[in-house]
Amino acid sequence: MKKYLLEFIGFDSWSRAVYKCKNTGLLFCDIDLKKPYDLNAYIHIKYGGFDGEPDYPINKNNYEFIKK
Repeated sequence: MKKYLLEFIGFDSWSRAVYKCKNTGLLFCDIDLKKPYDLNAYIHIKYGGFDGEPDYPINKNNYEFIKK
């Protein structure tokens, strides 16, 4: 499986770090409120846009952080 390449794009209204996937354009967020690019982040796909709700979790082996 191809990894999601996640780039930090800001914080949503709940102070969750939000990432955009370079491969798919999907949005993801860290529900543990860690600093951007934290390797202990609990990443979920977002449903409903930038301020949308976290949906299902993503396995740590399936994504990689990239910096601008």
